[in-house]
Amino acid sequence: MMTNKRYGMVALVATAACALALSAHAQIITTNVLVNDTWRSGNVVWPAPPAYAENNGLVATPVNFDGDLSSAWFMGGSGNLAIVTNNPTPPVTGPNILEMTTSTGSSHYYTYFTSNTTAVTLSATGVSQEMVLTWDFTPNGLGAQNGNQGLFLALGLTPSGTRVTANGTLPKANYTNAFAALLNVEGGAGQEFGTTPLTMKKWSLAGTGSLAGTTSNYATLQTGGTSLTQAYMNGTNYSFVMSLDMLPTGLQVTETVSGYKLGGTGSITATYLDTSLAGQSVSYDTFVIRPTNGGVTASTFDTSLFQVIIIPEPSTVALVVMGLGVALGLIRRRRS
Repeated sequence: MMTNKRYGMVALVATAACALALSAHAQIITTNVLVNDTWRSGNVVWPAPPAYAENNGLVATPVNFDGDLSSAWFMGGSGNLAIVTNNPTPPVTGPNILEMTTSTGSSHYYTYFTSNTTAVTLSATGVSQEMVLTWDFTPNGLGAQNGNQGLFLALGLTPSGTRVTANGTLPKANYTNAFAALLNVEGGAGQEFGTTPLTMKKWSLAGTGSLAGTTSNYATLQTGGTSLTQAYMNGTNYSFVMSLDMLPTGLQVTETVSGYKLGGTGSITATYLDTSLAGQSVSYDTFVIRPTNGGVTASTFDTSLFQVIIIPEPSTVALVVMGLGVALGLIRRRRS
């Protein structure tokens, strides 16, 4: 009788521990959205420096409770960056558009998506094992078919103390472990790609340079899609997703663009396992969008969503499941 009671007590303790672990894990899952911005604040540079973002690299910390988790945006070069809204009188009650207007010259638009000095860190043994970045955009005024990969998207880590506080060119640095996507953005009704739609690259420059200044700072890793397939359509929404998953064998990087009939299937993907980063930690806090010019990309890119999510390592879930298994086993044994 005492043995049965002892097993029953162990089972109850194990079940309670598992419940707490599940609760803790659920809390992590509900707070792993670091940025989810639709510009309800009506302000491009929100939160303003020195905050830069409504998160600390691990947990979101909403400031103005407008329904968004925001990060501040800046621009350099030619062009314009502004909020487009149907409700110009504060308070803004619905989602807005962050409109990037290109010019005849190069322009770049960038955000620091964590607060200062608290970058997202990916580690095989850490909590933040995987990061997923999403940029939803609608191009208008697309250029005719061409052989340029004129839209440059890059993800990197800005050195501490070098963030800008107002519009201007990104500082130069050694962006080790930065990754980029080169997109051939052209199109219109019935238009086909004139060159490879997507090329994944990694920083290879042995020294300092601009995160999105020139493709020669990067080495090619992989390509996605093929030419002479359906290109972009004016006024159509597309989604660019960059996923970085730290595995025991290295960093798995996946870049995907999806949208109406894009590439013939509606999706273009490039993926690469960087085994040189096995057992290491990598950090990121900066995302930049650089159209070469409007003629080979689009006259405007209307951004409807910018999102950054971190996903905890699966070992947490595995431990919970194992604990539940032990508890259930003890309960079954007691009943038998």
